[in-house]
Amino acid sequence: MTNTWYMVPVRGGSVGVPRKNAKILGDKPLLCHVLATIKQIDPATQIVVVTDDDELKAIAEMEGVNVFMEPKTTGKATLDDVCMKALPFLEELGAKDKDIFLTIQATCPFVEKDTIEKAKEELSTKGGAVITMMDDRHLNWTIDNKGEPQPLYTARVNRQQLPPNFRESGAVIGSIIGKIKESKTRINEPINIIEISQKEGLDIDEYRDWVVAEYYANTKKIIFRADASKEIGMGHVYRTIMMVHELAKFSPTIATIKRDGDNLGEEFFRQFPYQLEVFESDKEFDQYIEKEKPDYLFLDQLSTTPKYIESLQENAEKIISFEDLGEGAKLSDLVVNDLYKLYNVDEDKQLYGVQNSFLPSSFLSAGPKAGSSKKVKTILLLFGGSDPLNLTTRTLTVLQNMKFSGEVVVVKGLGQKDRQYHLSDYGLEGEILENVNNIAQIMKRADLAISSAGRTVTELMYLGIPTMVVCQNERELTHSHASQSFGVHNIGLGSLVSDETIRNNIEFLIQNNNFRAKMFERSTANMRGHSNKAVLKRIFAKLGDDITF
Repeated sequence: MTNTWYMVPVRGGSVGVPRKNAKILGDKPLLCHVLATIKQIDPATQIVVVTDDDELKAIAEMEGVNVFMEPKTTGKATLDDVCMKALPFLEELGAKDKDIFLTIQATCPFVEKDTIEKAKEELSTKGGAVITMMDDRHLNWTIDNKGEPQPLYTARVNRQQLPPNFRESGAVIGSIIGKIKESKTRINEPINIIEISQKEGLDIDEYRDWVVAEYYANTKKIIFRADASKEIGMGHVYRTIMMVHELAKFSPTIATIKRDGDNLGEEFFRQFPYQLEVFESDKEFDQYIEKEKPDYLFLDQLSTTPKYIESLQENAEKIISFEDLGEGAKLSDLVVNDLYKLYNVDEDKQLYGVQNSFLPSSFLSAGPKAGSSKKVKTILLLFGGSDPLNLTTRTLTVLQNMKFSGEVVVVKGLGQKDRQYHLSDYGLEGEILENVNNIAQIMKRADLAISSAGRTVTELMYLGIPTMVVCQNERELTHSHASQSFGVHNIGLGSLVSDETIRNNIEFLIQNNNFRAKMFERSTANMRGHSNKAVLKRIFAKLGDDITF
């Protein structure tokens, strides 16, 4: 059985950032960051800090690790030279030729436990050497032996289209002790590359690196969990991406679970440049949270159980739930429900009402209409991402029987890919839209919208579009914003509403200009001054945290 030995070299002298290895980063000296990570994997007795400085020696000893003192140098000695000096000391501690030897730079404080464990695995199975590297592909140039600039690329293409161009990081470099003694270097064949992120590869050499390190050290770890499927719709993932956009500077991670083989959530989130983790089950997700231990965990799930929330609370500092009607909601640190108030959750642990809804930035920039239209020329149909009751077809049939002569615009959600609508089959004029990127502008064209009672209604309210609602399920019946006080005409549950009732209400709204004008006034008044940033500030303030965006 082999052991792994770790060398962490730290000099007291530093030109770029004086005394950087002892300097406080976040809540502890820089040296302590990598030591804390290594000690999650192997005993402190297998770690050796090599230093020429008494203060660093004292810090290392407080961490319970071994210290090998070397004389102060000019800083010109290579790390391979330092390794050769330290190896006899490791052998005194019990190191064998067959053991793994890893050097980990204290100036790379964000090296991850998984990376170190991967390095051990590579050396155990393949031998040779491991080197952490970052993909640093750019349109690079060099100077040839004639002093002329020469490109290091064959074609001027976008960076993502260039072949990988790896740059070494000092985060982790290692080999087998016997090999190092023979070759006097850690770089032995075969070379195994471990690709790491820019954050992991950050090597603090000067003050601008320190500024970046402080940003990472003081940035809260934020994870969002949201799923999508034909059954639960797309509202959860839409809201999540709006929050992620606002919190992008914190590099949040999005997690989603495939539900019954449905990967709508993954498909949706892949459109955006954020870190995405896809899981097969809640159990896998729980294991991920146990490893990551986020400061904030945002859960956009329909219903949770106390057992589920309790298991997450063991590893997440604070949990924020959205639209959670389960008993687990009572245990969350905060529950946000823009559609309804929860009466089983303490008042001081929830935010509710349309003022706490999230809107895509395109709506906030588009702004509301100037007023309601005098005549209904364009009707917009939006029945959610999946339209489980197929209300789109029913409404088109109603408009056909009414002989509506204006324009009909149908927006299909991601969950309606298998359905085909042809307005000509209903004798109607207009267009069928899907994968819409400019939905705010599409909505603003409408004189009347017909929708289910989800988050789309809030968007229509913000724009001031008179809206008639047909609910997809009993849950939507509880959505307080889909009511007359908010300027929304709700005719009830779609499965219980007849086509005749749908027709009568559409005709009423088309013919009654004054009623539509009142709808416009009420909806825009309720959404005046709305912003996503303000909602997030309320969330963090409610949690007692002051987050700077």
